[in-house]
Amino acid sequence: MIIVANNNPIRIIGYPESSMTQEFINEIGKTHQVEVILPKDFLKDQSTDYQYIVAITVDFDERKQIIDIIDNNKLAAITVIHDSSLVGSAPPAVIQPGTFIFPFCSIALGSYIGRHCVIGPYNLIGHYSRLGNNCVTRPSVVISDKSIVGNNCIFNIRSTVTNKVSIVDDVVVLGLTNVVKNIESPGCYAGSSARRISDS
Repeated sequence: MIIVANNNPIRIIGYPESSMTQEFINEIGKTHQVEVILPKDFLKDQSTDYQYIVAITVDFDERKQIIDIIDNNKLAAITVIHDSSLVGSAPPAVIQPGTFIFPFCSIALGSYIGRHCVIGPYNLIGHYSRLGNNCVTRPSVVISDKSIVGNNCIFNIRSTVTNKVSIVDDVVVLGLTNVVKNIESPGCYAGSSARRISDS
């Protein structure tokens, strides 16, 4: 487990009963002492004595609200990379603070992952691809080489993005969807050749 952090205690912002929060506790707790803080309590106490990571992935509006507070108040955020994941080094992949990378991922050389992303297990982020801030990928997602993904995007299980595709902010890609051309409008996309099916 690789954890990029300072010496302050770690707070996981989330709900103790959620599986995502438990996953974060299990991994970070192997090497660091952690405390879970509910979102409502974080809104009352944004102490700079702690460093943070956000385990909320179901209520995306709540997730974005919490992340905006962390970034606007310049609170410290930790980065977690599971030691079974491979991260390209020449040129190096860049992984920004607040991001959690699950086991068995390949983060290819020259790629970039923004702040506060959650990269699910068995993901491939291709060479020179770029994910914006606050993106969530579920298990077995493939973002192929030189693709560019905006902020606040969600990729559900086994969805794929082909080479050199650009995707705007605020896009949800449903499970088993294949994105083969640029997505230029926010919304929810599905199908073997992704089509927009709703606003969100």
